[in-house]
Amino acid sequence: MLQHVAFFLFVTALVCSAPLYADVLHDFVVKLNFSRTEVEDAEATRIRFPGGQTFSCSIGGDAVSRRIPGGVDDLVVKAKSLAISPRCHHYRFPTEYWSYELCPGKEASQFRVDGSTPSSKHVPKTLIGSFVEGSRRVLGNGTIEERYDGGAANRAATVHYVCARATDIFTEITEPEIHQYRFVLGHPAACNTYTLDDGTYVYDEFEDEGP
Repeated sequence: MLQHVAFFLFVTALVCSAPLYADVLHDFVVKLNFSRTEVEDAEATRIRFPGGQTFSCSIGGDAVSRRIPGGVDDLVVKAKSLAISPRCHHYRFPTEYWSYELCPGKEASQFRVDGSTPSSKHVPKTLIGSFVEGSRRVLGNGTIEERYDGGAANRAATVHYVCARATDIFTEITEPEIHQYRFVLGHPAACNTYTLDDGTYVYDEFEDEGP
């Protein structure tokens, strides 16, 4: 029983303010609010148990800001980044001329695959851009944006992660300007509200958290 309680508090601490694993080594206070009448902290995260009981939790932002250079905003970006895998993904459109490859945190490319191409692995790729360090940011609604620059012929891209149940759900890739691309991908890391399921996983409740 004590192990379950300890595990729950550890998960709660990570979910509440995403202070990163290193910060868990420092002293902090987790504030739990089971009352619906009290005014919630602006930085609080709402969590719901499988049985329906809800509460909010937060960690004192002032203390975290004093300890960590860049404050709470940097911690949120770093915590959400932990969930974004650097594994490369291909996005192929049968009706489009180009297909795309995105390696989060590394680079974005485009390539051409036709009916005679046995595998996209050996197709020459055109670099859209390399990940710009420090460009990943969390918007007010919890979604995430990052920038890729320095591609061939001045290509560049903005990647926008929006709230989704599963990882790496493709939404769209557009070219609003010549050689300027916009990737929109679904990812749970871009969600704001959560349900704690059996004390192990965190899921989103999809409450108007689109782009």
